[in-house]
Amino acid sequence: MTIALDAGASDFSSDKDAYEITTEPQDYEAVKKAVDDAKIPTQSAEVTKIPQNTIKLSAGEAKTVLGLMDAIEEHEDVQKRLF
Repeated sequence: MTIALDAGASDFSSDKDAYEITTEPQDYEAVKKAVDDAKIPTQSAEVTKIPQNTIKLSAGEAKTVLGLMDAIEEHEDVQKRLF
């Protein structure tokens, strides 16, 4: 997938049916345009944060974290999306 790398992509991986392209946020539009211009179909494209560190949680800990995430998402200030 040299098209993406030449356009500024940091990395990519592939499996049988798809490529996953990783890039810095400031290079996203250039890489997306290069892929689109090459008429390569896109399943999805988005800017997202990728964690640098992960930890394994027990089932109970995972339930607690998911509850916290739900509570944060329901918070009034989060719903207003002031930024």
